[in-house]
Amino acid sequence: GVASDVSKIKETTNELKISMKAIQERLKETESRISVVEDATAQLTSDGEKHGKSIDILWKRVEDLENRSRRNNVRLVGLKEGREGGEGLVKYIQDVLADGLGMDLDGELEIERAHRRVRIDRRAWF
Repeated sequence: GVASDVSKIKETTNELKISMKAIQERLKETESRISVVEDATAQLTSDGEKHGKSIDILWKRVEDLENRSRRNNVRLVGLKEGREGGEGLVKYIQDVLADGLGMDLDGELEIERAHRRVRIDRRAWF
């Protein structure tokens, strides 16, 4: 009777305790795995952001190089400073090229921009 019922209840309680311990172990293992995945995800996100920034920098460099390669640059050496007068550097260069080549360059030559190279006196560094 009663002793048999109490024995069954104790046996069921033991089985429940064993099942509960197994569930707790599985829960700990699952939490551990989730933590590892979260850490890996955070690292991948960080790496992705770094790579995205690197890609942006590299893309800008590629565009700059492509733009520079499309230009037809001419470097003139030996032009005295101050000879351009009030007409400006572009007009002065057009005149020098026209006189030097003996051609009428109107319409055949477009100077997009002109500038002098900045001279650096390295002796002043020491």
